[in-house]
Amino acid sequence: MSGEKTSGGQARPTSSGPSGRPADRPAGRPGDQLSDRPGDRLSDRPSEVEPVLEAVDVTKHFPARGGLRRGGSRRVVHAVENVSLRLYAGRITALVGESGSGKSTLARLLAQLHPLTSGEVRLHGEPVVAPRGRAFREYVSKVQLILQDPFSSFNPVSTIAGTLKRAVSIHQPEKRGKEQEAVIEDLLTQINLMPPRQFTEKYPHELSGGQLQRLSIARALAAGPEVFLADEPVSSLDVSIRLGILNLLRRLTEERNVAMLYVTHDIASARYFAADTAVMYAGEVVETGPSEAVTQEAAHPYTQLLIASAPDPSRGGAGRIRDIGQPPSLIDPPKGCRFHPRCPFAMERCKTDVPPSFPLGGEHTTRCWLYADDAEARARRAENTKAVADLTTGAPAPAEANTQ
Repeated sequence: MSGEKTSGGQARPTSSGPSGRPADRPAGRPGDQLSDRPGDRLSDRPSEVEPVLEAVDVTKHFPARGGLRRGGSRRVVHAVENVSLRLYAGRITALVGESGSGKSTLARLLAQLHPLTSGEVRLHGEPVVAPRGRAFREYVSKVQLILQDPFSSFNPVSTIAGTLKRAVSIHQPEKRGKEQEAVIEDLLTQINLMPPRQFTEKYPHELSGGQLQRLSIARALAAGPEVFLADEPVSSLDVSIRLGILNLLRRLTEERNVAMLYVTHDIASARYFAADTAVMYAGEVVETGPSEAVTQEAAHPYTQLLIASAPDPSRGGAGRIRDIGQPPSLIDPPKGCRFHPRCPFAMERCKTDVPPSFPLGGEHTTRCWLYADDAEARARRAENTKAVADLTTGAPAPAEANTQ
């Protein structure tokens, strides 16, 4: 299979193309590396700005195999539990967590692919009810999902031109014939696949993973959406290809002033790619805030564990936050804080009481009893702070936080 082809640095127009969207910049421009700070390229969010898309106390339970519990209650998988999340125009929000934490399920709930068990999704402040038909089509014209595996998201017996023509005919039905072809060429130009005619007559199996993921983005662009839901858009791609896809998504977010949810298990990429980060564990959001604060001043022990798990040469031979358990069953999730069976700093209340959201300054919040205002919590928080500081400086970690 051939490698991913780009424009080779050819100059491209900056005026709007036939699709009515801003045309792409040169593929080889100096800005092809992610900036060190999300705010360097993404506008700061004013506190009074309303979110484009919002999840409010969203819960999703799936029926579990195995029938009924004793007593007659039906067994369910607690995939997402009371999650609230806001997406803002021109801003990328990362949703981070390990496999099985509920990230992709939440993205699909926002895309209206699953009905909610409780809670609501709001678009521009208005509750969304779009299960099917015209209401659903109007909704997906504004909220587009970009799937993780580009190979399985394309019809293998349809050419790229056929796939994109269908998308354009659905979302821009007034475009016909030559106008439709011009829209498709403009979409391919925007995603740096040039010349367009080199790709339109090919089938999905004739293209690389990176090229197909760019085409997935082009298909989403055909709708002219206000929100992108990118479900691990680079996890199935070669490392050498990922940066180009992330840069493309970031540029489209800025130029079109759209909101983006970036679902990933890589908290390191979240810091450099997203302005805001929400950390999800066992169906619940446990920490949220600006990406710089969440990754550099992580408060929740689970966030600290994710960061410690990411390769970092600067840590040298230092220890790691100790992981003393396994992810819980979502059919019978633990009471209280769902992370307490794995947390080396857990207290008795963690086993029985669900922690509220504690503000940490600015927009940074965490759901962890370590930040309660009492003597026991302050003492355990001091232990946690010392363990994290020792890991950062490379000093030996205390017994509570050493890797066994």
